[in-house]
Amino acid sequence: MTDRAASSERAVVIADDDPASRELLKDWLEGLSCSVHEAKDGLELMNRVASLTSGPHRGAPFLVVSDVNMPECDGLTALHTIRSQYPAARVVLVTSFPSEALIARARALGAEVLEKPLRIQELHAIAQAQFGVERQADSEET
Repeated sequence: MTDRAASSERAVVIADDDPASRELLKDWLEGLSCSVHEAKDGLELMNRVASLTSGPHRGAPFLVVSDVNMPECDGLTALHTIRSQYPAARVVLVTSFPSEALIARARALGAEVLEKPLRIQELHAIAQAQFGVERQADSEET
């Protein structure tokens, strides 16, 4: 399978209201030959996921990496909607403030929670499990 073919079969949606965080994650995830889509808030995230699941990525595994605290619609609310409509999506919530209540709610909805600053190795392990890809471990943090 070529990288181009692999990319068409692997999609990631990154949602964060901080453009620098989105760009860093996008650069790193594109290194996995993934098709990376960005969203600036939870509403845009839900729209991106809906268009992915009806477009060329229909039926392909995909990964959502979302900040928790965002304007318009937070990551936990978006998670609830995504999970109810797309139960096979793998969702990772990222936050600077991981409370026990947040972790429990996210896990109840089948999501993982990672604390900021992100360790790329943690995200790498999740992407590898979702897509079955290898990438040299990075030491960057967001």
